[in-house]
Amino acid sequence: MDPKNPPKDNKAKGWFCTWPQCKITKEDALDMLMPLGLDEYVIAEEEHADGSPHLHAFLKLNKKVRWSARRFDLGDCHGDYRPAKSWRAVQEYCMKDGCYISNIDLKAARQKQSKMKKEDLLKDPEELMDSGKLNPMQLCSFLKNSAAYKMLLQQKRKPPVEMPEKKRHFWIWGPSNTGKTTWLREKMQEGEWFQMPTNNDWNGYSGEDNLYIDEYKGQLTIQELNRICDGGAKVNTKGGTAMLSWIPTVYVLSNFSPSQCYGRCNDALLETLLNRFQVGKMEEFAKPNFGYEKNN
Repeated sequence: MDPKNPPKDNKAKGWFCTWPQCKITKEDALDMLMPLGLDEYVIAEEEHADGSPHLHAFLKLNKKVRWSARRFDLGDCHGDYRPAKSWRAVQEYCMKDGCYISNIDLKAARQKQSKMKKEDLLKDPEELMDSGKLNPMQLCSFLKNSAAYKMLLQQKRKPPVEMPEKKRHFWIWGPSNTGKTTWLREKMQEGEWFQMPTNNDWNGYSGEDNLYIDEYKGQLTIQELNRICDGGAKVNTKGGTAMLSWIPTVYVLSNFSPSQCYGRCNDALLETLLNRFQVGKMEEFAKPNFGYEKNN
């Protein structure tokens, strides 16, 4: 590195160092560098194409330091010192020939890095942007990758040994402007929610447990609605399929009761739906009256 032209990013914790034509052993080099405050290191001996010995090193210090032409000199052996732009890439470069000493378990570091990426995909993107881990320009890509990863996890889940109460779903009905949507929005303050489609296109679904549909008029068959309520069903997405949560809770908001939506169905089929739903009538922003399963 030309002392008259120091690197633009001249303050760093991680450094890539090269000492050409240096006969100092990697072990002796470590002894000479330790007083600088090393947290992590990879120091490698390498034979250059002309047969001369070289040393390469990745050095992570315990604090950021400014670039100095002589900071990492090994006695009279002067080298080239640059901030390491990619710590992992520099570590792997120094390890490539196998003749190195290090206090870094690169395999474990890779696994940790991979785990952190997976954990990040499950986090709130707003939280990641606030912490500086996610650039707003990356948001669309993050949301797509997050949805794909959540769906992968969902597909690997096994059904619970003990299934939840069968009659756990809610059918809230009543005239317009009686507070059905307001009631639902209060529920939506907790948990993750997904709006059920009526065209069999579940694009964007990523394993949410709470499913809802508003202004429902019986667009789905009873058989399909029952299948969704029972969980674990495969549904269509653009270019593929998705798997529903094993333990969904379905919320149906409608101006009509189940029997009004499915007036042409026989009683036995309608009963299968009522076995899954708590049916409540909403009147003038009061709490739903759950006494209409049989009579409406």
